[in-house]
Amino acid sequence: MQALDGNSDSKIALNNPRHTFRAGMSTIRISFFFFLLSPFLLFAQETTNIDSVFESFLKLRTQQINSSLTTDVEKCGLPSLSPVIQRQNELTPENRAILKVMLDRPVRDTSIVSPQKRFRLHFNKSGFEKPAYSVDSLVVALDSAYEYEVNYLKYPPPPSDGSEGGDSLYDFYIVSFQFLYGETIPEVQISPVRDIYTSFIKIDNDFAGFQTTGLKAAMVTAAHEFHHAIQMGNYILRYADSFFHELASTAMEEFVFPDINDYPGYLDTYYDEPWKSISSYSGYGLAPLHLMLKERFGFDLLKRQWEILIRNRAVEAIANSLTEAGSSAVEELSQFALWSYFTNYRTIPGKFFTDAALYPVLQPRMKSNMAGSSVNVVVTAQPVSNNMIQIVNKSLIANDTIISFISDYSLDKWFASASSNLTYNYNFYNFQADGSSLVYGSYYDKLSYNAEYNAKLTVIINGVPINRGESPQKFDETPWPSPFFYGKHREDVIYFPFKFLQENETNIYIYDMNGSLLYGGIEQPFGVLRNLVKWRVRDNSNEKLGSGVYIYHLKSTNTEKTGKIVVVN
Repeated sequence: MQALDGNSDSKIALNNPRHTFRAGMSTIRISFFFFLLSPFLLFAQETTNIDSVFESFLKLRTQQINSSLTTDVEKCGLPSLSPVIQRQNELTPENRAILKVMLDRPVRDTSIVSPQKRFRLHFNKSGFEKPAYSVDSLVVALDSAYEYEVNYLKYPPPPSDGSEGGDSLYDFYIVSFQFLYGETIPEVQISPVRDIYTSFIKIDNDFAGFQTTGLKAAMVTAAHEFHHAIQMGNYILRYADSFFHELASTAMEEFVFPDINDYPGYLDTYYDEPWKSISSYSGYGLAPLHLMLKERFGFDLLKRQWEILIRNRAVEAIANSLTEAGSSAVEELSQFALWSYFTNYRTIPGKFFTDAALYPVLQPRMKSNMAGSSVNVVVTAQPVSNNMIQIVNKSLIANDTIISFISDYSLDKWFASASSNLTYNYNFYNFQADGSSLVYGSYYDKLSYNAEYNAKLTVIINGVPINRGESPQKFDETPWPSPFFYGKHREDVIYFPFKFLQENETNIYIYDMNGSLLYGGIEQPFGVLRNLVKWRVRDNSNEKLGSGVYIYHLKSTNTEKTGKIVVVN
């Protein structure tokens, strides 16, 4: 079968697709579980007039996208499938009939079977819903998702739906969504004591207006939704833990199809506000948590979390799986804070997330300047969250940026109220104060909190993670950021790792590839760690450099270092 042509009339294009993606995709990049919003949203909707909930439900699936779409879509809490299903008895008979139609399997004029005879793909060969990508390529991708998730990772396949869809194969239907990538529809409950279901999947016919379009979008959506089918078919479908369903399925996109990289585009939800309880997010922005845990513990831990989830809430399942693995939830949440920090212009090649350069920049909960010899910060933290504090110390002897993470995994407090505020009192000193502990060099700190809390403190100084009281962690001693982009980084500077020993200054020289000297000057060691040279990316005439590769040479009394940097103007 040949690739099918797209239909330009099937979508109304947005003036700014990237804006639309950011405005709505943090919650609009939908699988079924997006609609299963966090508990506080569900509770809020219980008090909402069911007619308005249903009206919004319909608009989400039937209304054309237009230029009026803004972030208000997210803020208003777009209706979900979950409250509609849960409250369907409140609907009028007419609306219940409409709901039934919308949850029924679509009728398509054509279907094909995947090469491995795992799936049946249903679609229309003509009309506005015809696929804008190759259906032959998609069914190969479906088999790839099955091969990876079931045969390689050893997840059980989704339960059979009998003869629904024409046979016992798992069914995908291509439809024309406007706001959604896809959705997994639970169909028949197969256990009287557990919420597990047969299901089928709908995916969009072109993915127009989204960050990733066409076949690539269809491929990652297939991996994402198929994992939902596994979840609800074998473990549990729990609306209150929707963030975990989405977290796992979004991470699965990257595991199955690592070269597509759709997921970094909607990490802003977490990176903009990392201080909220992890259960309060839609889950898309938390996919890197599973990416990190896989690197640290392997896939078996991720699968174990689903086994525990059957009888425990998601935050418990995460914690229990990590305890079984010899770690702890608060330790790994602290690690997640560390990994999440080193992204975008902070990326360290070969460390932390593979796609870190594509991620957003983690934002601090609080910022403070160190006036004098100490600073005090009071943090109100939600249970099971990361709280980033930025302290800047500029003095005659230091020019340091201190990042302190307070990671909280207070399960009892989370069960009492996931949105409650826990109080942490953090003091940072450049001397040894009573009750303080050594961070590094002349820096000390003290974290005070209720004994019932479960917390861990992590400190980064001038881009270097600190092992308390010991030498800083050593990274690859290459300059960063590289490549350097003018206007992209917070400061137009490049940092050069350099061993100063007892020396107070070094000479820095920048040459072009022809050997012409563009910059020469003397720089002081940067920060209390005395491990960096900071250079403002300008020549000796204070002009920006053109795009290209440059040679740097650092020289002090006893040490020299030469290498290359890349500049993009």
